[in-house]
Amino acid sequence: QRTGVFLLGCAAVPFSPSRKFRRRNGRLRRRGLLEDVTQAVEEVANTAEDALVHVARIPAWFSADREASTSHEGKRKVVILGTGWAAHAIAKIIDINKVDIRVISPRNYFVFTPMLAAAAVGTVEYRSILEHIRSANPVIEYTQGTCESIDLEKKELLVRPYPPGLEKDFNVPYDVLVMAVGLRPSSLGVPGVSTHCLFLKNIEDARRLRKQVTQNFEAADLPVKSDEERQRLLTFVVVGGGPTGCEFCGELSDFVKNDLRRFYPRLAPLVRILLLHRGAALLPSFGPDLQVAAAETLEKQGIEVVTNASVTEVEGDTVHIAKNGHTEILPCGLTVWAAGQIGQDLVRNMHKQLPKQQELAEVEAKGSDRQLFVDKWLRVC
Repeated sequence: QRTGVFLLGCAAVPFSPSRKFRRRNGRLRRRGLLEDVTQAVEEVANTAEDALVHVARIPAWFSADREASTSHEGKRKVVILGTGWAAHAIAKIIDINKVDIRVISPRNYFVFTPMLAAAAVGTVEYRSILEHIRSANPVIEYTQGTCESIDLEKKELLVRPYPPGLEKDFNVPYDVLVMAVGLRPSSLGVPGVSTHCLFLKNIEDARRLRKQVTQNFEAADLPVKSDEERQRLLTFVVVGGGPTGCEFCGELSDFVKNDLRRFYPRLAPLVRILLLHRGAALLPSFGPDLQVAAAETLEKQGIEVVTNASVTEVEGDTVHIAKNGHTEILPCGLTVWAAGQIGQDLVRNMHKQLPKQQELAEVEAKGSDRQLFVDKWLRVC
């Protein structure tokens, strides 16, 4: 009979498993082994499928006339609008032997947005979080421009080259259209947001943020500045307690403590970072445990977390905050707006052409036309 040993502290206690225990343990092991083998087979199959897709692109990649080798009469024309997460994913894996692909977007790269906050303070370099859309799939066609309108009856797009003014607008036909234009920041009707706030939606926003933070420290270090003006310049306000706002606050705090403290030792104690959130808890789309953990972590880093506070106006050097029926005017040197997003105008224009979308918007979204309603196969209703 086999004998097992359990270690309790420093003492070894003999244990003789029963036949029932051994049978149960054997079943659990077999089940675990079966799950592991099944998962391994699925991963190998997925890897093999991906490999076949890439192998099929090799002739087109080495062809002298790549467009002629990938475009053939009779193939369906698929146009993808955007280079964000959804557009990048489908462009990367789609089979170019079955369809003609064209990606249209003013931005010719995909950006890994969770790392934008780190890029804004220099923790990672911009090139580390970018992938050119042509690198994602070297044999697709890419057009740098913005889609101004969609003619659903003619199945035709009106495209404006980017940057504007370089060339005339032109039409692009399609058989299948993939809408992946994403969202844009929303001011929520607060005066001064569009004029005086910085955002964190793309690489250009991250560059502006990094430049402005550095400029504020250099300005505060000038000998002619008063202590009051230094305090204002080094007060950073982040509006919005979602993932973007929380991540940027944490990255900015680390940047100040780990990097800027060495270069501006006398200014570091004056730095003040505030996170303003309209709701009662941060990260409203996450669970309660994570909400509490996020608030505690930020507060340990010295960040002032202010909940149930609304921003009523943003000026060049102040933020108007409403809380508990009182309004406070807070002097600050930088305001980052991460409080909301809204659909693109192109999406709203599509609603006008699709009566079904208007009906669903009234029933499902209180009349909002910020998004498109789709079926379980992601086809626009």
